[in-house]
Amino acid sequence: QLSSLLDNAAQLVRQSYADKRREKPHTAKHQDTLDIDALSEAIGVASVKFFDLKHDRTGNYVFDFHRMLDMQSGTGMYVLYTYARIAQLRQRANNDDGDVQQLVARARQRRLHAHERKLMLIVTRFDDVVLSVENSLKPHHLCDYIISLAEQFNRFYVEVIMSFIFFF
Repeated sequence: QLSSLLDNAAQLVRQSYADKRREKPHTAKHQDTLDIDALSEAIGVASVKFFDLKHDRTGNYVFDFHRMLDMQSGTGMYVLYTYARIAQLRQRANNDDGDVQQLVARARQRRLHAHERKLMLIVTRFDDVVLSVENSLKPHHLCDYIISLAEQFNRFYVEVIMSFIFFF
């Protein structure tokens, strides 16, 4: 039963990749280097786990594959997308050190943006959230925190990072 559920999740992710590839053929070169089957399985399993953990263990919820694998906020897919976005930024920073140093120097000359402050405040709550989850044995609080962190990072990315990069 569980293996069938996870296989279905991986199949839906695999189908989503195929659909995206047809919609955006210019990304096909990058996708050719990926092991789509392994990636689909990992994303499918992670999405199922996150969906299950984000609900209070003492309550009921409706199991919905399409909601579980949706890219909208509040899902494991959204959190994974945010992680991929952060990883891409880190990779760019590692590959383009000279430009990054110029960006860092320029960033130090300006005031913090409101989205930066909000993101920093959320990050500082991490220890308290983990302790709360440990004491309450309710992992959905950690999922709520991760979702709010991902949402704020994406607001920060759109409002600050993208404008900062484009105006450089």
